[in-house]
Amino acid sequence: MTTSGDSATSSPQQLFDAATALAEENNLWEAALTLMQGFEELGDKADAPQTDSLGRPIRGSAPKLMDKAADWLDLLDNLEKDGFEPTADTPPRHLRWAMWHTLNGQAEIRRRHQGRAIDHLELAAGLFQSDKLNIQAVPLLAQIAQCHLHLGDVAAAEKALYRAQETCDEQSRERWGSALSEIGAEIARRL
Repeated sequence: MTTSGDSATSSPQQLFDAATALAEENNLWEAALTLMQGFEELGDKADAPQTDSLGRPIRGSAPKLMDKAADWLDLLDNLEKDGFEPTADTPPRHLRWAMWHTLNGQAEIRRRHQGRAIDHLELAAGLFQSDKLNIQAVPLLAQIAQCHLHLGDVAAAEKALYRAQETCDEQSRERWGSALSEIGAEIARRL
């Protein structure tokens, strides 16, 4: 994703405030993208609650960037159904959601919630595949295979790897071929 602002040094609340200002100007995609980029850059700190003067977390103060991004994506979807024309740089609905699910899946991997990660990554990979964006889908399918391996489900990992290999075009194979080979070797070792 490309970054339009300096969100790496922003706090979750600053990102939330900047995105809210964009949403109030009917720039819903830009608002959601600001939150998603901030979430990607901040990692687990993105959902950190605010603290009081003693440094204690304030209950209920976490901005939940991805939840709010989803709210704005939903609103944009509904407005489009009613004939609203988004800005020219707004991607199609399915690609917006593919980006959202990709980021959530990767966050769940960081949190060691592989089952939840698989759900998000499956959705994202399917959405990218529907648009023939194999260069995006293949690494997600590889991550799905790795999640299954982490959970000890070698058969499901093998299926995900097979899907990744089937999806590979020349560009994807060139970029991700060695990673897929490593996953295949790990699957073979565990069989």
